[in-house]
Amino acid sequence: MRAATQNPVANLTGAPFQNNTLFGVGPKNRTLKVLNIQPVISFKLNKDINLITRTIVPVIYVPVSVASVDVLPMGVGNDTSFGLRDISFSLYFLPARPGKVIWGLGPSITVPSATSELLGSKKWSAGPAAVFLMQPKGWTVGVLARQL
Repeated sequence: MRAATQNPVANLTGAPFQNNTLFGVGPKNRTLKVLNIQPVISFKLNKDINLITRTIVPVIYVPVSVASVDVLPMGVGNDTSFGLRDISFSLYFLPARPGKVIWGLGPSITVPSATSELLGSKKWSAGPAAVFLMQPKGWTVGVLARQL
């Protein structure tokens, strides 16, 4: 069970939260905060294939005076903003009985769902997604990638 909770595409359903805090942002050394709500839902399609959905719902706080900082979404200016960024959704089709290497492929989209035009791209994006990982003796090592 412990290995399954560390596996980003395990046959589990859950909603992990990831909080990212960036210190010293911008000319006034402000703090930027991003909370990613990441529900993962697993479906057994048939005896050979599982479907895993991964959604990332980012909630962001951008303080005043952080213009032109590389980690910010396109278009963030000098106003304080709080709200949703664009939502990302990926589907992974995986073998129901994985071997030593767990792998999956599928589509990924980004929905222009930002609550402020300062926080999002204002564009739909789509492309492939892939996951490859191994879990040798208490470790989880792998890659979760997508190209939009």
